[in-house]
Amino acid sequence: MRTVAKTWKATCVSAKLEPTNICSAVRSAMNVMGLDVIPTINAMCTCLPQLFKLVADSTYNSVQDGTGLNGATSELINLLAKLEVCVLEQNFQISNNGAQVVQHLMDESKGGILLMAAEIDLEMYSKLVGAIVACAFGSCDPGVFTEYLEMSKEYMMAQLETALSGWRTVLKATDESIKAIGLAGEEVITNAQSLPSKIKTIEDQMCKDSACSGPVITAFMDKVDTMLNTVTGNTQVGQAAASITQSVEKLITLIEGAVESAGLVEEPDTIAKIVSTFTRIGDVIQTFKIVQQLPKLAESLGQDSQAISEFLQSFGTISDDAIKLVSEILEGDWEGNPLEFTTDSTGKVREGMAQIQDLIRTEVEAPLKEFSSQFSQLKQQVSSLPFIGKSLSVTVNVASYQRQTVVSMNMPCAEPGQFNFKPCPISVPIQWPNHHIPWIRLG
Repeated sequence: MRTVAKTWKATCVSAKLEPTNICSAVRSAMNVMGLDVIPTINAMCTCLPQLFKLVADSTYNSVQDGTGLNGATSELINLLAKLEVCVLEQNFQISNNGAQVVQHLMDESKGGILLMAAEIDLEMYSKLVGAIVACAFGSCDPGVFTEYLEMSKEYMMAQLETALSGWRTVLKATDESIKAIGLAGEEVITNAQSLPSKIKTIEDQMCKDSACSGPVITAFMDKVDTMLNTVTGNTQVGQAAASITQSVEKLITLIEGAVESAGLVEEPDTIAKIVSTFTRIGDVIQTFKIVQQLPKLAESLGQDSQAISEFLQSFGTISDDAIKLVSEILEGDWEGNPLEFTTDSTGKVREGMAQIQDLIRTEVEAPLKEFSSQFSQLKQQVSSLPFIGKSLSVTVNVASYQRQTVVSMNMPCAEPGQFNFKPCPISVPIQWPNHHIPWIRLG
């Protein structure tokens, strides 16, 4: 617009009025203030008005929390996805609290297995809703669910493999320990069963003329009898260990089967039935076979690990009691009890007592220590398995996190009738639909 000068004169005042282009004045003011609001204005004129309108729609809440699962929801999601792209293209950011939500979930799941499926963003939400609606009308195509599973496998398989392979490694080590316990236990029992006759032979040679009737020697021989009874009173340890080995191998097979099922979705007929029960988009994880398999695995782990718990309880104190008795027997000091050997002029009693100690040291102590060492190792191994002596539960849920854009800008503002522009801050928060991470936890 051209400027045309006019002059108005009065008796004592002379004023010059100039018509001015207001847009030029604003633009000039923005340049002076260093404001570049054109992208913001573009967003205000293209993306945001429609977005504000959609947010006010009653259907929006069901999309935001993931409970919207019908055709109308799908249309709204598609519109929101386009508007999201529009806003991002105008250099606005979408912030979220996803990292905090995931960290909280992981903290809650320590000690168990947490499987997180792929994040459901607006694009995947739209695809899944379309597939769910199709299933509701009798045309169930597992393709979309398989696509989502393929996306999730990268996350879930890694998590499952890490956890279950750890369990499998421990169980294999446990299997070896139990076998070693069985062998050591059988050796201890076999040797202990042969000792009474050997000890009797030594006694017959050294205990003539009441040479072994003193209280110290009598107490020693009583302790030897108690130790032998303790050891030989559990002849079933080898058989029990063999049975436990079978239980452990069954657990390993169960775990390997769970890993294999993690890469599969249910059959179309099953999916159609499952989909009819969905109340939110996160329920899509129910179409994964692993979700149906984990409760069975949890039940089997509880049942088959019971045998390990019973084995630990039944034989856990045997080695401790026997080792204590063996230690006391081998600590016997015959030189410190001269009154016991007043009739032992030839030293045969002392020699015989030492022979009995040597028998116990070689025939009982060595395999008993191996038994005890393997048993301690077994206890340590199974302590890292959350299903030993405990009942596991399976929880299926969805973690949803919030997403927000804050439209913040400085606009040129002036008082009414004034052309002296200055920056005016404007800030408008926009809550986007949540993103969702379905998860399943065994622990």
